[in-house]
Parts: sequence; C-alpha cells; structure tokens
Amino acid sequence: MRRRIVLAAVLLVPAIAACYTQVPLETPVPPPATRVIARVTDSGAVLIGSSVGPGASEVEGVVASASPDEWTLNLLRVDYRGGVSTVWNREPVTFPRYALSHMTEKRVSRSR
Repeated sequence: MRRRIVLAAVLLVPAIAACYTQVPLETPVPPPATRVIARVTDSGAVLIGSSVGPGASEVEGVVASASPDEWTLNLLRVDYRGGVSTVWNREPVTFPRYALSHMTEKRVSRSR
C-alpha cells in the first residue's frame, strides 16, 4: 500500500507543479480573473506608495475589475526597487491605468 502512495505522489507532482509563461495582454482592458504582471511607472510608484509601500517597481495580481482609466487587482506580489519582493494575500488595490506599463498575462504553459 505504501508503495502505491509513493508511486502516485511521484506521478502527480509533475502534473500539479505547472510552469508558467508570460504573454502580452490581448486586450487593453483585461477581463476579471486574468492574472497579470505589470511594471509600475515612476509616477505610479509615487502615487500608490501609500497603498503598497514606497518604491514599487512591479506588481502581480488577479484582475478584480478593469476599465480604460483604472484597474483593481487582487495583489499576489509586489517587487520593490532594490530587489525586495513582498507576497500579498489577494488584497485589492486600485491603480490608475497610467501607473502601470508593460502589462503581461501570466498563464499556465500548455507545453507541459
């Protein structure tokens, strides 16, 4: 019985541990539930400093809502200038659209 459990674990781990890829967003306003990664502009870092902390350089989150003027992301990660990265627990933060640049979608790679 123990051998079956070990074998099942060995076979399932690669299937569960997915690789991700980043692709450019297909639309200027992504639909809800899209997982995105975006750079924070210099002016955006100053503007959102009170929400995410000073010196944010990149954010990763899941789109809660988006319009041409602002996006609300349930944040998963914030990277800061100087190399520090902070994990977030899907807390919603609203960003003016001009505060974000180089937006990509993070998807599970289909090649695995």
